[in-house]
Amino acid sequence: MWLQAIREVLQDLWQFVVTGLLRGKTSVAPLQLPGQTAMGTNTSIPAERFTFPGPKVSLSSDEAFSQTVYVAVPHLPCLARPALNFDLQLGLCTYAQTVQLLRTAGEYAEVRTGALQGWVLQQGLTDRRSAVFPECTDGVLYTAVHPETEKLRLCLKDDMLGGVLGLSLQPSEYVRYRLWQRRVQVPWAKQRPRVAGEWQRLLKGARGVRIGIEPRTGAVLEHVREEGSDAFLGYVETVHPDLSISLSSVGRVNDGEYRYEQLAHAEWKEWRPVFISFA
Repeated sequence: MWLQAIREVLQDLWQFVVTGLLRGKTSVAPLQLPGQTAMGTNTSIPAERFTFPGPKVSLSSDEAFSQTVYVAVPHLPCLARPALNFDLQLGLCTYAQTVQLLRTAGEYAEVRTGALQGWVLQQGLTDRRSAVFPECTDGVLYTAVHPETEKLRLCLKDDMLGGVLGLSLQPSEYVRYRLWQRRVQVPWAKQRPRVAGEWQRLLKGARGVRIGIEPRTGAVLEHVREEGSDAFLGYVETVHPDLSISLSSVGRVNDGEYRYEQLAHAEWKEWRPVFISFA
């Protein structure tokens, strides 16, 4: 009996599908968000209707024009006029991008960056560097929800998925951020993952990459996993005349912990690290 019931249900479903295909004129009402109203192409959308991810930031002064300010949201539309109308977008400003502030008009600011000039919502700008770029403190654990971790991952567009996975700040993320700050273009191949212990293997032979055993300021220190020790990465801030180094790193001892250390020549030499530098 139950088999007969299933057959009847399937027959009814098939008839419904066939009927819909034959008619070919089934209309679906457009999805409308709560509070949304139909708009024509010339209708201006109020600026307050738009909310930006991340902290609400703004310019501290409306008078300081021609100053350099920072984009403080992941994507900030640059418009032909100070209005959110259909097809006025000239381009996109991205997180941590520096732009020149030219003037303001209500909720909008006219900015210029490279060849792009137009209007953006002021709410997406800030003149406070600390509101955009992470500032790490020695001994602090940077969890996935720590504000400085979130800033760093926004700078890198979270392309290692640490934020998506809810991980604490990873060693390779921190080192890549320090290279990003210097605008170093690392010639990565398609192999993944780019974790501690794999950098020298992935970058060996790449153009513009030097791998050696002597430290250089701005180089990446990599210690490969050995018996009794874990692989780790660090960034060489300074090489001193006595060959001691200033090293910043995340996760060398504790997961997500930032450290800024002064290491004597004999100390770092015990690790038998390699130093990866970029042209």
